[in-house]
Amino acid sequence: MPCKATLTAALVAAFATVAVEAFACTSWAGWREYVQASLTPRGATPGRHCPARIPAGHRVTIVGDTADMGGATKVRWRGKEWFIDEQRLDQR
Repeated sequence: MPCKATLTAALVAAFATVAVEAFACTSWAGWREYVQASLTPRGATPGRHCPARIPAGHRVTIVGDTADMGGATKVRWRGKEWFIDEQRLDQR
């Protein structure tokens, strides 16, 4: 039987709404690479590490601690976990 703390943590999920369309990456390293490429004149393009876009208005579940991720947030969307830019979330 799971302990009470585990059950309580599972019941208190943090939700957010994507305010601006966000690219979704499968790993933090892929997210970081995409961000660095987006700062170049050529820009970034979706690839195998960042294959999806989360449209504005979609609701996601925040599953990772954002304190140590340097601007990324780990979210769950459509049953998968993704890394997206935390500035694109509206956490009201």
